[in-house]
Amino acid sequence: MINVQQPKPNILLVNGRTLTFDQAVHTVINLEDRLIIHLKTDDFQRGDPLVGRNVLCFDKSGDMLWRIEDTEMTIGEGEDEVPQSFLSLEFLDEKIVVSNPDAIFLVNPENGMLYDGEPKYQ
Repeated sequence: MINVQQPKPNILLVNGRTLTFDQAVHTVINLEDRLIIHLKTDDFQRGDPLVGRNVLCFDKSGDMLWRIEDTEMTIGEGEDEVPQSFLSLEFLDEKIVVSNPDAIFLVNPENGMLYDGEPKYQ
C-alpha cells in the first residue's frame, strides 16, 4: 500500500510528495502500486471539459499515470451542454468501477480505459 494522507480536501500527501488539485478529492482507492483518485464533480467550474474525466491515477512517487478516458456522454443542451462526470468510484470484486448518471463502467487500472459499460436504466 502507498502511504497517503489527506490534510485538506484538495491535497494528498503521497509518500511525502504533495499533490494539489483544483477540486476536492472525493474518493481514493489505494492499490499496491498506484492510487486511483476521484475528484468531486461539484468543484469543477461550469463548462470545464475535464469534469467528464474526473478520475485520475498516480504511481507511488506521485506521478500521474493516466486520466480516465472521456465517455463522450453529455448532459444539457446548447450552451449548457457539458460532459457527464463520474459520480462514483469503487473497488468491487478486485475491479475498479465508475458510474456516471447513465452508465456503469469497469476501468482498466493500467491505462484508464473503460470497458463493459452497462446502462443503468433500460
